[in-house]
This record gives sequence, structure tokens and C-alpha cells, in this order.
Amino acid sequence: MNQSFPSPILRTDDDGIAVLTINAQHAMNVLSEGIISALSATCSAMMLRVVRLPQPVIAEVKGIATAAGCRVVASCDLAVASEDATSAISGDNIGEYCSTPMVAVSCNIPRKMAVAMLLLVEFLPAARTAGMGLLNRVVPRGKLETTSMDMARTIPKKSPAAVRVGERAFYEPAEKPLEEAFAYGSQVMAENMKARDAEAGIGAFTREEPMPGRTGQ
Repeated sequence: MNQSFPSPILRTDDDGIAVLTINAQHAMNVLSEGIISALSATCSAMMLRVVRLPQPVIAEVKGIATAAGCRVVASCDLAVASEDATSAISGDNIGEYCSTPMVAVSCNIPRKMAVAMLLLVEFLPAARTAGMGLLNRVVPRGKLETTSMDMARTIPKKSPAAVRVGERAFYEPAEKPLEEAFAYGSQVMAENMKARDAEAGIGAFTREEPMPGRTGQ
């Protein structure tokens, strides 16, 4: 007899916005480093994929984001959380140093705060992690979905060419020495200036006209 199991990830599409939801409520949507330690390479590849997607990715956080869950939040481009959400890197509590979440989180917050999360293993409220730089916004739980969707709907109103270029240009300099990063930034900016969106926008600016609608590339 075949037994069907619910999909661990649910996807819905809303006017060009893909919404992915972790679907394991019976297990409190557990995404801990202990559970995925055997799949560490796969998880790392997934996080790199999130970072390198040409489309911005927004994390919507409610409840507890711990270990690998905290890593997902840190890997996304933007993050909004409910007021009752908490975050932690809790591997030390079970004898496991969360070195892979450490990489993503330390790219978001100051070093000493990252070390404190790794060593002290405190479950921090959303307001505090927002102040540290891990979250963009903290809202009442009832407004969480509408806030994240409003953020998502704002992005397509911008120049799609600029968004694609910006997504790539934002992360790559971090992997380069300073001189190479500046040279790379100049190269990307020069390429972006060739896009029709940029040409139209610059022309409107110099003529002191309203900015035109997006035109594509």
C-alpha cells in the first residue's frame, strides 16, 4: 500500500512572485543543522543558489529560525520577521559548532555579534536581530505576509536590467581583493549604462523630466 506524504516545500505563484513555504508543521518546520548534517554539501549548494539567483529572495520568518534556519534567513537578500520570531545558532547546545550557518550569518552582522550567537547560543528576539542587521523589518504577525509581499511587489517596478545587474554585482566583490572589487564594480556599472533602462533614466534626469517606466533591456 502506497503511503503519500505531504510535500516538504509548497509553492504558490502570485503575479510573477514565487512563494516557497516550508511544510512540516508536525515537526515545527524543523530545519536544524543536526538534521541536515548528512546533506551539508547539498545545503551549501542550495544557499549559494539563493545568493546567486538573478531574482531577489525575501525570507519571511515566524517562530524560531535556528541553525540552518538562521542560515536561510542570512542567505536571502531581504528578510522580514514577525515580532514574536526568534533567531539562534544553537549547535553548541548539542556539541556541534554551526560552521556553515556561521559563514552566512557573519556576512550579515558584526563579527563579535556573530561569535556571541555561536558561543552563547541565546535565542534572540526579532527586534534585536534586526538591530544587528540580520532582518530588514519586524512587524506584527498578522501583517507579516502582506509586508513581505509588498516588498516583493515593489522590486518588479524597478528596472529589470538594473535589478539583474545589481544582484550579481552586489555579492561578487565580496569574493575579490579590494582593487579587483573596485575594478569589477566599474565594469558592471559601464555595462549597466548600456541598457535601455539606464539610457532612458539618465536622459530623463538630465532633461529634468519624470523618470520613465521600465523598458526592459
